[in-house]
Amino acid sequence: MPIAIIDKQTNKLSAPIYHEGWKNEKTKYTAAEVATGLGLAPGTWREITDAEAAELMQPTLEEAHAAKLAEVMTSYSAAFSPIESVYPKEERETWPSQLEEAISVLGGSTAETPMLSGLIAQRGLDESLQEFAQKVMVNNLIYRKLAGDITGQQQRMYREVNELKTVEEVQAYKVAYVMPEGLGYGG
Repeated sequence: MPIAIIDKQTNKLSAPIYHEGWKNEKTKYTAAEVATGLGLAPGTWREITDAEAAELMQPTLEEAHAAKLAEVMTSYSAAFSPIESVYPKEERETWPSQLEEAISVLGGSTAETPMLSGLIAQRGLDESLQEFAQKVMVNNLIYRKLAGDITGQQQRMYREVNELKTVEEVQAYKVAYVMPEGLGYGG
């Protein structure tokens, strides 16, 4: 039988559950020997059945919610990995400046565009400022669609998990992000 270390005040598991072991091929440790070997004072432990051990190991509803919400958030970050693998962080950090300049160009402004002009000069693709500004706008629209869809899914799953009433329901909840179809990444 397993041995559990039970907190006498709360009657809750306060340390891992230990299973009886074997001294050698013929002699089995008793619960008392295991407890003594662990340095446990009498009355701080008791033998429990496998069913009791499984019940003690069951998370609370709050713990199950926390674990599932962490899974939702980890999966949320992973859903963005296709973008992160194509566009490094440093490039993504330039997107607000690119968008600002593209809006200005397409709006007819003659203001300087150091970000777009630098990109055009170094890309070597023989494209005009207008053409490149249009590409920036298309890519921004694609990203906003992708980010909106993924973030909406994250918010829905977060709400749904919080609404679940039992540990079993929470543990059975499937976290899955569906990527929007038809979004190509221009350049």
